[in-house]
Amino acid sequence: MHKEECFEALTNVTNAPVTVLSSTCSTNDDLKKLALEGAPHGTVVMALSQSQGRGRLGRVFSSEEGGVYVSYLVRNPLSHDAVHLTVSAAVAAARALEYVSGVCVGIKWVNDLFFYGKKCGGILVEGVYDGESPSLACAVIGIGINLYNPLPEELKNIAISVKEAGGNWENGAILAAQLVKELGKLTQIDAPLPIEEYRARSILIGKKVDVVTPCTTYEAEVISILDDASLKVRVATGEEIRLGAGEVRLKMN
Repeated sequence: MHKEECFEALTNVTNAPVTVLSSTCSTNDDLKKLALEGAPHGTVVMALSQSQGRGRLGRVFSSEEGGVYVSYLVRNPLSHDAVHLTVSAAVAAARALEYVSGVCVGIKWVNDLFFYGKKCGGILVEGVYDGESPSLACAVIGIGINLYNPLPEELKNIAISVKEAGGNWENGAILAAQLVKELGKLTQIDAPLPIEEYRARSILIGKKVDVVTPCTTYEAEVISILDDASLKVRVATGEEIRLGAGEVRLKMN
């Protein structure tokens, strides 16, 4: 991938400002700064590598060169609906990745992209707050996808790249452009929540998982994903519980 190639591909699918960097600490952080300076809806920041990429719960997201790292600004009423943005971003990323790679893409609740039982991408939605007030001004959607970037040895059992999965990995610029194109459609003001596709792509329904809370971890079976994108699980006692947020880990048999 080259900066110029990515910039051209992105500007062909959006009229909003586009920035493509060789390397940065975090595209989400860069876009937050632009947002506070008045950047419009749909502004994009992409980097060929990140030194401080992160995922949910502050976890490190490996961001070596060879991955696609894109952040997209939402500045409309949807920016106040984290569930809508997370579901929409997951579906947008899955569509784009499947279109380009040729490999079927699953979604692990809440926001991880999966190939063949391993994570190939992640999504982080963050609010942007006006420094002069506590109100939410807009939101940033960050998406990182393992295209052909090397993965740390400690992640080899749980993560995979498109190249390792045998998918088409030679067109990162097209992947970035397709991501932005899909995000543009799914973050329009009147865009419906794509819950049916999100549910259809779930890799958890019918599976045993470990539900992780700050205090404990317990086993459950995933029954369904509800219309509000919460997870419905059945625990050992037979009780059914709704999880609106949190972390679940797929049990490997």
